[in-house]
Amino acid sequence: MDLAPLQKKLQELLNGKRYLLVLDDVWNEDQEKWVNLRAVLKVGASGAFTFLHISSIIKVTSLPEEMLKSLANLKYLKISGLCNLKEMPTSLASFNALKSLETESCYALESLPEEGVKGLTSLTELSIFCCEMLKCLPEGLQHLTTLTSLSISRSPTLEKRCEKGIGEDWHKIAHIPYLKLYE
Repeated sequence: MDLAPLQKKLQELLNGKRYLLVLDDVWNEDQEKWVNLRAVLKVGASGAFTFLHISSIIKVTSLPEEMLKSLANLKYLKISGLCNLKEMPTSLASFNALKSLETESCYALESLPEEGVKGLTSLTELSIFCCEMLKCLPEGLQHLTTLTSLSISRSPTLEKRCEKGIGEDWHKIAHIPYLKLYE
């Protein structure tokens, strides 16, 4: 199937637009088509995206640094169902307007980037669900004074490390007013 006419039309429709409410997709695993779609989305007004939900891209092991760097005004980021995602990009640091970060069902995720977390100076909410390989929280988390809510569920090692007063990561999160650790 030739997607070129569709991509051209989408590019025309998005050119200079500030808002895109929903771009739903029926995805396939062809990396070239992913690259082409990213190129089309770059024509919108600079920094216009405020909410991004990346989901169910099974083969992805990392997210493209370049694409994420262009989303400086992003306020809400949800990453779910990226089963093979091993690491979050350090370009998270450029999201100084980000208020909410949610990771869900990223079973292979091993770490959150130290440098990336330090730059999240507006972050108020962090949610981590079903990230079993995530072993610890980055040190920089303790310096995020705007962080008011942390939820962790079905991430056993991380939950244990965050136990009140005794967990190895407790000093990183003790300042957060709302902590919810689910089993």
